[in-house]
Amino acid sequence: MSLLNQFQQQFQDAQAAGSVADMNETTTGGGGGRLLPAGKAIAVLTGYIEYGLQPREFNGKPKPPTREMRLIFTIVGGRGKNPEGEVEDYVLEEGNYPTIGTFFINVTNNEKSKAVKWFQRMRQNCYGDGGEVSFAQFLGKAFLLPITHTAGKKDGKDVVYANIDPATVDKPEDPMTMQPYAIPAVPDDAYKLLLWDAPTKEQWDSLFIETPEDAEKSRNYLQEHLMTSLDFGTSKLAALLGVGDAGAAQKVAAATGKKAGKQAESAIPDPDAE
Repeated sequence: MSLLNQFQQQFQDAQAAGSVADMNETTTGGGGGRLLPAGKAIAVLTGYIEYGLQPREFNGKPKPPTREMRLIFTIVGGRGKNPEGEVEDYVLEEGNYPTIGTFFINVTNNEKSKAVKWFQRMRQNCYGDGGEVSFAQFLGKAFLLPITHTAGKKDGKDVVYANIDPATVDKPEDPMTMQPYAIPAVPDDAYKLLLWDAPTKEQWDSLFIETPEDAEKSRNYLQEHLMTSLDFGTSKLAALLGVGDAGAAQKVAAATGKKAGKQAESAIPDPDAE
């Protein structure tokens, strides 16, 4: 069974167990590597990662923490223009597919949230009403993904960033013929998934990124960011990995202003214990 098929089955099991939130239920209220060219890419959604409760701030002031998520696309075709205005293919070598991901997105069902905008666009504008309730159900599906350039600063230097916007994601079809583009097969190991309330060992392993020995810092940021979640210590993921944290409930309570529940016994061995 392919990794994608395993993930699809794991999602169905999680949904049947009631461990999946429905992104259709909205609420109202306030609320490195190569620079990819700007243009339209044909991309397959190969990664959906649910992070736990993450701290937030705005203008230096703390805000209530929320869960986070991230989408990762594998680009299999298309072309655009680099900052010099030259036409450049997204795929420079057959079979060597670049990837692009969103920033960390707050998971909220507020109708104005970026998570909801992404989901509604992908469901309603790209694939109709197939009864989807989660981004995980779009894994393996292709999209026409517009990529733009934005000027910014990093370490005091002028830089250009490649961005993707949910408002412009569309069906992967030729606008002249209305026929779908041919979509190459994506390598099985490109797929990444983490369901926060229903994690599995396969999901966790799919996020691992090996760090070269000569690297100055770890590149395994997907797994490491998960472990910075405020509620990681009491999560099902921590239990799966055997690294629960008895103090995690107090950390979550302090961040959310809610009373902590009964502590879970730590699964981390105490080196000072006799």
